[in-house]
Amino acid sequence: MFKRSFFSGGNAIYLIAAFTVFIYLMFSIGGRTIQLYGLKAEAETLRKEIATLEQENKHLLSRKQIVTSDTYIEKIAREELGMSRPGEQPVIIVSDNDQASKMEDSIVEVQDPRPYWRQWWDLFFGN
Repeated sequence: MFKRSFFSGGNAIYLIAAFTVFIYLMFSIGGRTIQLYGLKAEAETLRKEIATLEQENKHLLSRKQIVTSDTYIEKIAREELGMSRPGEQPVIIVSDNDQASKMEDSIVEVQDPRPYWRQWWDLFFGN
């Protein structure tokens, strides 16, 4: 005789509550998924940065080992600071470029008092 509807009475409240819980869970899971994706991307970026810093650290440690060696310190002291050991006679070698620049500085140009046309005439036809 009377048909009962599914939405009648207390069933409608349970359906609305279930739907609300479902929507809440979907947004919660979606938000967590997006957050997890961002954290994974950040972790990968940090792994790459760590690898780069470890490589730079290895390079700097090897550079430190070279720079703190007695041979390197002596080389820098001799070549850049001009130092020598007691009893040694330092020798300074002058390159050809230095001599050429000194010679160019000492050259004085002598100008011919004759006009240019006269210099050309004398060059081609004699004096």
